[in-house]
Amino acid sequence: MNYKHLTAAIRGAMEALLNENYTKKEVADKLGIHKSTVNREIQKRGTPSGYYAQIAQSHYQRARICCRQQRKCQYTKRQKYITKKLELGWSPEQIAGRLKRIKSSLYVCKESIYQFLYTDEWAKEEKLYQYLRYGRKKRKKQNGRGVHRMKIPNRVSIHEQASYCDSKNRIRAL
Repeated sequence: MNYKHLTAAIRGAMEALLNENYTKKEVADKLGIHKSTVNREIQKRGTPSGYYAQIAQSHYQRARICCRQQRKCQYTKRQKYITKKLELGWSPEQIAGRLKRIKSSLYVCKESIYQFLYTDEWAKEEKLYQYLRYGRKKRKKQNGRGVHRMKIPNRVSIHEQASYCDSKNRIRAL
């Protein structure tokens, strides 16, 4: 089932239809959405005096801003600690290990520190990547080791081996 967010136009049409005393089911049928979506929208973003599309849309937009995952290194105390230790020559692994040991409230994993260094605008402007061991502007992709096994010369397929073993057993039986 594909779920789609309601647009401002759909909210406006919903308001107009509800003002014309259509039932929630009729509104849903006319707009081509599920009746529970209409019901949920009215319960969540409706007011005691009725449903207003503008109010509902502004409520939706505010909620969308707040629902995003917050970056872990945006907290200024943590940010200052990380930059100070990087300037002293510490690696993100060492910083993460120390944070875990002494300040559990400030702890972030090494990957979060790397993400902060390479994606955060402030960190890019300050060129914090230069304090890393290799000082690269971009992360180098870590390719896993490929398969280096040698194939067995003159190998016999397992399907062929079964018939080969059967013929040998018949010879032994005789």
